[in-house]
Amino acid sequence: MKTYVETCSTSRKDEWGLLAIMGATLHPQCPGENVLLAFYERDLSSWKRARIEKHLSDCESCRDSVARMVSLSRSSESDESGPVSGDVIGNQLGRILAMASDDEDRLRRTERQGTKTVVAWRPGTGFTLPLSNRALVVTAALFFILLSVPVVFWIQSRPSATQQAMRALDIAVSPGRNAETVVSGLRYSPSFVLRGGSGHDDLMFESALSKVAFAQDPGAPTEARHALARVWLARNTGNDPQNALGVLNDIEKNQPGNAAIQNDIGVAQFELDRFTDATSSFNKAVELSPGFREALFNRAIAEKADGKYAEAVRSFEEFIKTNPESDWRSEAERNVSRLRSLLPSLN
Repeated sequence: MKTYVETCSTSRKDEWGLLAIMGATLHPQCPGENVLLAFYERDLSSWKRARIEKHLSDCESCRDSVARMVSLSRSSESDESGPVSGDVIGNQLGRILAMASDDEDRLRRTERQGTKTVVAWRPGTGFTLPLSNRALVVTAALFFILLSVPVVFWIQSRPSATQQAMRALDIAVSPGRNAETVVSGLRYSPSFVLRGGSGHDDLMFESALSKVAFAQDPGAPTEARHALARVWLARNTGNDPQNALGVLNDIEKNQPGNAAIQNDIGVAQFELDRFTDATSSFNKAVELSPGFREALFNRAIAEKADGKYAEAVRSFEEFIKTNPESDWRSEAERNVSRLRSLLPSLN
């Protein structure tokens, strides 16, 4: 096509004239001859083509040049059938202008989108993000990484619901425990049962319970369900012991052989006045973990409640040998003194 136009612009000067064929070159803002030829032959990239189409929609001179190209191309294909009609030229130019109008609308929509510009990729188009956009992407990625590091650290270091519940429970029982027996996993505190009065810290118990309330679902993690049972046992009001025993039996059925679970089963049984069963559970806990302080102490409490004073004394003494903290040791020694007074033969 280019060769034909060049030939035509010299051999047919009288009919068309070089300036008439490439009139667009008269204007500095207009694309050159080679650009218009490449546009007509669809050899331009999509980006350059869009710019030329936008220009054609505003420039009558360049449209005339393209129309001349169309006419020359048609005439070369129709030399045997006579001159090209004006209708053929008009139709071809109309198609080009329609394409220009469509692309102009697309460019306007793109401009309205601002920074969200999306350029469709076409085969042969060497489109890459501008340098400023690439820098923006890199900056955003770095910002995301810097932001994610403390978030991940916070998630990993944040206490779990079970840990939060146990911390609240530890605060709730710190003034004193609400039963003679000791729940596993809690620090020692004096018994309100022995001192008289009520030690319920309803606010902290409710806080602990709210953290693991979801664990009433049998499908909840074992750790959370055990924590829920501990909260009920430590609060020890209403149906708390019965509720705790149901959860603990379920855990024991699915995961047998846990000394802490056996101890807490015994605590629940003790609060339900099942002293013999409680003693058996504490013995199982000691078998699983010899020297388990809570189980040794609780076994002595259960034996005392069951009227087995001699066994209780031996259990308390075995507990004392584990060298517990001073307050807990003192409570055990007071129990031994009272029990010995009931058994003169042991003095």
